[in-house]
This record gives sequence, C-alpha cells and structure tokens, in this order.
Amino acid sequence: MEIRFNKRKLPICLPEDATKLFMEVFLGDEYWLRYVPSSEIKNIVDIGANVGTFAITARTFFPYAEITCYEPNCGLREYLDENGDNFELNIEYSAVGPQEGVGYLENTHTFGSVANFVEDTKGNIPIKAIGSIVEDYPNGIDLLKLDCEGYEHELFKVQDIWHNVKYITMEYHASELRSVVQTLNEIGFDPIKTFKGPFWIGNILAKRINP
Repeated sequence: MEIRFNKRKLPICLPEDATKLFMEVFLGDEYWLRYVPSSEIKNIVDIGANVGTFAITARTFFPYAEITCYEPNCGLREYLDENGDNFELNIEYSAVGPQEGVGYLENTHTFGSVANFVEDTKGNIPIKAIGSIVEDYPNGIDLLKLDCEGYEHELFKVQDIWHNVKYITMEYHASELRSVVQTLNEIGFDPIKTFKGPFWIGNILAKRINP
C-alpha cells in the first residue's frame, strides 16, 4: 500500500489484518485530526502506536511536526520500524505508565491491537513514566494520542502534568462516555468531538481549557 504525500508516493508497511484499521484511522479520520489547527501542532506523542496507523495519518495532517511513538509490542517492529523510516517517526519500544517499571504483554493476537499490558517486576518490557515524557517537552506537548487498552485511566491519575498538554485525542475503554468526559474535565480538558461505540469503547478529541 502507498499514499501520496508531498508529491511523493510513500509505502506503508502493514500486516494484512491491519488494513481495515488503517482505513478507519486514515480515511475515516477516527481521531478527528481535521479539527485540530495545523498551526498549533509542532510535536505529537503517540502512546500505543501499534504499527503506526495513527502516526502516518498525523504525518499527512501535520507534515512538519515532530512525532514520537511509544509501543510496548516488539513483535510489531518489522512494520513500525519501516513506517518510522518512511514517515520520519521517532520510535520507542516501551509501555507508558504512571511511573517507571517493567511488565509484559498478554492476549496478543494478530497484529496486537487487543494486547493488554500488565505491570510486573518479572516482565522484560520497560515502562516510561508519563510525567517524564511530558518533561521532555519544555514548551509542552501539542497533541497527545492515547490508545492503551484501558490503561489511560491510570495515566489520568498522575497529577500536575496535564497543563503541559494542549490536545488529547484518544480511544477510551471499559467506561461510559460521560465518565471519561468528567475525568477529562477534572484534569482541565474540554471535549471537542466524542464518539460512543459498542462495548464501552469510543473516541474523544479534547482541548485544554486554559492554554
């Protein structure tokens, strides 16, 4: 598969069973990137990058942004590394949590879209603290994407970092939409777009209330 970008055709590296997901994210704009002003986005952090479907889409909307991807599943390296090279993405193979640690993945099927991360001292996958990621950006994170199979609830418990994030676009899991919206309000964000899907899963785009 290829897409035309900046007058060039760039190859996209995907396993066969990820094609539908790519179409939903890229063609369907599942994360509502068209509602985010490109002039406001100089950097993007993608937590739960999988094979790079969101990051590739973000590259087309924000061609000059610095994009950093975090993905705990090294089994996806064949695809994510190639997409990283083709679309100028920074790749880090680690999970992201409230604090540093280690853990492992369970329930990994096909290309890993339903894998769950378990924090465990016996694991061999590093966890990077969300606070340290935010600290890496002295001027703040312009766009933070979250798709971490329910672990977003733990990240939102971290205090005193969210004022340094301008936009959050996320897939939420195992929660009512109103509960997630309330949590976002509590950490200083106002939802711009919301989608409530089946099985307590949906998507939200939110902007910090007091920039």
